[in-house]
Amino acid sequence: MTTTTDTPSLADRLAIAEAEAVEPRNRVSRLETALTKAVSAGDYDQAAQLQAELVGARENWATADASVAALRDAAARIERQRAEDSRLINEARQRDQAERDIEAAQADEAKRTGQMRGALAAMWSAIDAAQQHLRSAQAFESAVTAARHAQNEARQRRGDWGNDPGPTAARANEATLLADQDQLVSALARWSR
Repeated sequence: MTTTTDTPSLADRLAIAEAEAVEPRNRVSRLETALTKAVSAGDYDQAAQLQAELVGARENWATADASVAALRDAAARIERQRAEDSRLINEARQRDQAERDIEAAQADEAKRTGQMRGALAAMWSAIDAAQQHLRSAQAFESAVTAARHAQNEARQRRGDWGNDPGPTAARANEATLLADQDQLVSALARWSR
């Protein structure tokens, strides 16, 4: 937020004060040089007069120099305050961004948790279905074996083998062999939830 006023800025005031301090400093320097020359020349009356002038000139220079120092100090203090304000604003922004990031991560976590649980539910459903299919296949094995026995009995009655009892019907065992030989199917056959 920038405000426009008729009052000069601190930087302008400092520049003015620094410019105004040049002449009092130069005057003190000139008077000190003149005092040294008067003392060296033995002109003690002139030296006394210069000494008296130096008191006022040094006061003027000290006042001008103090104004410059005070304005510099104020400018430095304001800059420190500005830097502190910027730090506070940046920290607040970072906290706000971190809060938004946390909320986004929590929302993503909830979404991904739902997806994970859905995938696990689908997996359990598929496992349950696979177990049901295995049990059905094992049940059908018994039915296939019973059907083979029924065929052999009918062939026997029809006289396909004469007085010979005929061959023994082969037992259906595809699902049983699979459960015995395949580790995954074996684990599925034994597993219960």
